[in-house]
Amino acid sequence: MSYPIERAMIAFMSGGLLSLSGSLMQLTFSQELATPSTLGLEALAVFVVLLAHTLTYFLGGAEWVGFLSLGLGLFFSFSFLYSPLGKRIGRFKTKSSLLILGLTVNLFVGAIFSIWQFLFLSFNWDFPSELWFGHFRYIDSKAIYPFIILSFSLCFILWRKAASFSLYSLGPEVLRHLQKDEWSLSRSMIALSMTATLVVVTQFGVFSFMGLIFPILARRLCGRSWTMRREFVTSFFLSAPLMLILDFLVYEFPIWGAEIPVGMMSLFVGTTMLMVLVGKDLWNSTNQSWQR
Repeated sequence: MSYPIERAMIAFMSGGLLSLSGSLMQLTFSQELATPSTLGLEALAVFVVLLAHTLTYFLGGAEWVGFLSLGLGLFFSFSFLYSPLGKRIGRFKTKSSLLILGLTVNLFVGAIFSIWQFLFLSFNWDFPSELWFGHFRYIDSKAIYPFIILSFSLCFILWRKAASFSLYSLGPEVLRHLQKDEWSLSRSMIALSMTATLVVVTQFGVFSFMGLIFPILARRLCGRSWTMRREFVTSFFLSAPLMLILDFLVYEFPIWGAEIPVGMMSLFVGTTMLMVLVGKDLWNSTNQSWQR
């Protein structure tokens, strides 16, 4: 079996988009744990896929479920983001409250997913059980080129706006001095992060930790020469090749004829890397305390 080039391109771009989405969220909320996974964006994307799957199941047009999911996700996300409530949450930067909010969304959507799955399976209806673990096995030929075009468009926009996003990291006082609207920049970053997350999750499922670990690694590699543009490039070219390699491995080495969802592999690799980073930080902090 030869690994399809279309699948390779999609896996590569998906890994890159998720890392860019994580970078945007971490910068917006000044919190390394603020990612599409921890803030519930991926869970909300799963919810709109379930909604689209149900609509197409009863009304027909199942071949358009991916496009319908993306359309519904973008509609709901931007409607919320540009509402008064969205404006309040966009300025919400209390670290513990952010994580509680994300945990609540994840638990709520997880409960809905379980109930939805039980009802569908009770009536012997098809249900997308693998949605929580992303995969590229069932690539829709209609979605390949729109996905690639959207991916490159998002990367181009982020490249152009990276300098403005770097200013955001300097704080509200500097932004006011430069006559920059903090909320406008914050909303732009959230909107781009939501779009990148929806583009991947609604088409291929959830790939946990891809948007968490690689922005952190990129900032550490950039060090004092950090700029938002450098972080984008570094995190993209850390995450995208890894996603490609993982997908190639699950494609070439199935287990008893069954292909492991690459989302499971990304979860394993991401959690392992996170434990290494956290363990290293704890080790360094305890060594410094002991030396003092």
